[in-house]
Amino acid sequence: MNGFHSSPGHMQADTVVYKVLAESGSKSQPLITVATLGSGAGALMAAYFGSYLKGRGEQLATKHDFATALEQLGSSTRAVEGAKYETESRKALDGELRSAMHTLTTSLSRLLHSMCWLTWDATAPGVHESRTREGV
Repeated sequence: MNGFHSSPGHMQADTVVYKVLAESGSKSQPLITVATLGSGAGALMAAYFGSYLKGRGEQLATKHDFATALEQLGSSTRAVEGAKYETESRKALDGELRSAMHTLTTSLSRLLHSMCWLTWDATAPGVHESRTREGV
């Protein structure tokens, strides 16, 4: 026994291999070579495919993470653009409202001023009498 395997199943397998090798005698060299090459090829294939599948799994996970991040970025962008549009619309509406109020107050001020002058002109004593004498 080589002492590397401590489980009973491995010890039995080692015992069987040693018995086969002992019974085969001089014919054991090709058997050992084929078994060694087969084990080596199997180990290489297992290592290659294990590495390939691990890399492929990481790629798929990265692709999924990227797609998720891209989707979240799109929804965030839409939310920000919506808020920006709403803010700009509100500013434009406030500007239009401010302009309309300025126009209204200016017009009302002019109207009130005209009405005051007309009232004063109509009620001022002697204004009409002097104008009619002068021919105005």
